[in-house]
Amino acid sequence: MAIALRDAGFKDLKNSQVFCLAHIDLNGTSIVDLAERSNVSKQAASKLVSELVTLGYLSSSQVPSDGRAILVQFTPRGRSLMQQSFELFADIELGYSRRLGAQTYSVLKRALQELVELRPSNND
Repeated sequence: MAIALRDAGFKDLKNSQVFCLAHIDLNGTSIVDLAERSNVSKQAASKLVSELVTLGYLSSSQVPSDGRAILVQFTPRGRSLMQQSFELFADIELGYSRRLGAQTYSVLKRALQELVELRPSNND
């Protein structure tokens, strides 16, 4: 995915940053939730967010109701990146579905989703 995004013009992204972006909700995500979803430490998540803020993909601010919590949100550039990502994923999924057949691909996708749900977090 990172290679496809670079080919689409987002040449300044590292694989780890793309992985991080995939775990941020379109309406924003706290650093703590991002770390848990990414299965990395809060320090690692904070470092990735700082890099992505510098690159202009994210903004960060304190949550008004909790002065210790940091909310991470997409900037317009980040939203553009995510839109491109959604389009790339749709193309990839269409290709897999065509190769495997719609029913087989649907079963595979469901099985992979179940495996993701079974994966332990850093807190386990």
